[in-house]
Amino acid sequence: MNRRELGQKFARLATNAVLRSPRLWRFFRPLVRKQFDAIAASWDTMRDPTHLAPYEAALAAGMLAEARRNTPAELAERVRFVSGDASALPFEDTSFALVAHANMIPFLDELERVLAPGGQALFAFSLGPGTPIYVTPERLREELGRRGFSEFAEFAAGKGTALLARKEVRA
Repeated sequence: MNRRELGQKFARLATNAVLRSPRLWRFFRPLVRKQFDAIAASWDTMRDPTHLAPYEAALAAGMLAEARRNTPAELAERVRFVSGDASALPFEDTSFALVAHANMIPFLDELERVLAPGGQALFAFSLGPGTPIYVTPERLREELGRRGFSEFAEFAAGKGTALLARKEVRA
């Protein structure tokens, strides 16, 4: 087994462990960071040219197009990108109508906390099952369903896959 395959197996192990028990992220975070730092210089050569295709396909979905259509123009200018730790987001509860993940470990309890009722969560994996950090759609549906998500939609584009889910509005 070559170094790349070992790295992918470790990333999958870390993803599954942290998905099962988010408290384990404290243990895995420095190891995952070290792994990604080690491949930083060759990262661009490892990515497929269509690595964002599933992400883009899901963002072009009908539900999101409708959400964009309903977004007031003054709100569109307030969209921003923030770098942070997904296991402890620096945002208030129910802050977002959309939370998007690209090739990352999904911290589902934190997602549930920051996503507003009726909001949508997007999970995109640029190489589908070949993505080092990957969660199957079945596993995502199961975990999200336990947290009150429904209206699942799956997308495939290029070599990648994506899953979109809506957080239910509870009475």
